[in-house]
Amino acid sequence: MTPEETVSGADSGDDTRSSNVELIDPDDPRYSHVVVTEVTDANAPSWSRMRAIMTGMAIGALFGVVFFAGYGATSAWICSSRLDCGHWAPITMVSVGGALTFTLMGAVTGYLLHKMYRLFKVA
Repeated sequence: MTPEETVSGADSGDDTRSSNVELIDPDDPRYSHVVVTEVTDANAPSWSRMRAIMTGMAIGALFGVVFFAGYGATSAWICSSRLDCGHWAPITMVSVGGALTFTLMGAVTGYLLHKMYRLFKVA
């Protein structure tokens, strides 16, 4: 077999597409620096899974910060009108903890939605 061959489309000959493919000979000194590894689903990084998790974290963080910033602002507004209001630390801790919880829930939701998409994908 020659290092360069022409690959045609269908066997019937009605496909006019063709491309040149150069086969790499592992013993050829020109390719001694090339390391060929087989990439399978088991050892390939799943960028789509990471993208789903990061997107879920971003959306969860956005909703968490908006919701708990509103909670903190409302609590501070109500507390500022009262004379016997407590300390601001519990309000801050609940706001920060809630925003972090929403961020983690967003990541888990993104991961689960990605898994469900792969499970129920029909195409």
